[in-house]
Amino acid sequence: MNIDGNEFAIISALTLGYTDAISPELRDSFSVTGASHILSVSGLHVGIIYVMLGFMLGFLDKWKRTRKIKWIAVILFLWFYAFVTGLSPSVSRSVFMFSLFAVAKITDRQSSVYNNIFLSAFVLLIINPMWLFNVGFQLSYSALLSILYFQPKIAKWLVFKNRILTYCWELTSVSIAAQLGAAPLCLYYFHQFPNYFLLSNFVGVPLSGIIIYLDVALLITNSIPMIGSIVSWLLVTTTKLMYGGLKIIENLPFVTTNIWIDSVQLILIYASVFAIGLLMYKIKYKYFLLFFVSAILFFGINIFRAVSDTNIDELIVFNSKRSVTVNMVNSRQNTVITNNVETSKTLAKDFWLHHGISAPDYHILDTIFGIDAFRFADKNFVVISSNKIYDRYATTRLKTDYLIITKGVSPSE
Repeated sequence: MNIDGNEFAIISALTLGYTDAISPELRDSFSVTGASHILSVSGLHVGIIYVMLGFMLGFLDKWKRTRKIKWIAVILFLWFYAFVTGLSPSVSRSVFMFSLFAVAKITDRQSSVYNNIFLSAFVLLIINPMWLFNVGFQLSYSALLSILYFQPKIAKWLVFKNRILTYCWELTSVSIAAQLGAAPLCLYYFHQFPNYFLLSNFVGVPLSGIIIYLDVALLITNSIPMIGSIVSWLLVTTTKLMYGGLKIIENLPFVTTNIWIDSVQLILIYASVFAIGLLMYKIKYKYFLLFFVSAILFFGINIFRAVSDTNIDELIVFNSKRSVTVNMVNSRQNTVITNNVETSKTLAKDFWLHHGISAPDYHILDTIFGIDAFRFADKNFVVISSNKIYDRYATTRLKTDYLIITKGVSPSE
């Protein structure tokens, strides 16, 4: 059975970190639903492979010498996998950390999870200090530390006798804990929060694990005609089921909330999360005070920004090789002059979100005469977007305060 299209893109991204086959529509579906971490090889995938290798080599646990061979083999395979997937920061961090766990198994010593995490970060930053500013690096460590601290405490909130309900609740607690650590960074960098992240993780996380197991099974059974075909069909069907589930979630109302926060607000959110963590450990007045002060300052900044933005009066010319985008904004209107609406949305959306500006009216640049004129803030602006103006002559003089010349214009010969 041939594997192509979206199924091939998802499987190759999940198992090998190959993302060139991912279409913009596919990437948006995962991003909007809060499941984009599934498409990039990270600690989740390395952990699945670590557990799978431990299970497959379990027969070596019978003897002490072979037990060491088992964990050495696990380490070697994990690093081979890291090289195959391109040694990204998230994979390198995860493989290094799981290698430390394996070394502890070899030496029969108990290892601290927190020590392993910080040691892996320390070593990786020595190798490449610029990883500290890598968004994936920051998200990986913030989510992992949050899961390790918050998940056990959240899991205790509800106790079920049913194993299925227990598994569902543990998966929910992991998702909540991960969001406590990663959501502030997502808001800061991407200005977007997936409201249905719990649903998307219920769909994506278990099925992504099954896809990885089936992919390994396909590699083993591919040469066996009947069994290989069955495994291939199961792999494609599971992948379609995961993508179909995420598409359903993507089409739900209010799937995302757009929020702009600055660096000060990012610190305030993490201060609130830190206070929540302290309160889970021990209830004290000063921890409550830290939480409420952080929250009040956060919303105070939002209110101040909303009031100050009511008097905004700006004209912005965006620097872009792909389009001409001139944005006029004041308290009464938001107008964009452009030759490419979709590109202008991408360029200007962060500015609109930052200032709480409503969706704009679009004016498409004149492609016949190559010249446009408009008035803003009592000034006359002229946009020249084409060499066609050299063949045109105006009967009256056009008074101009500011002339905007775009990439499509070259000097007259």
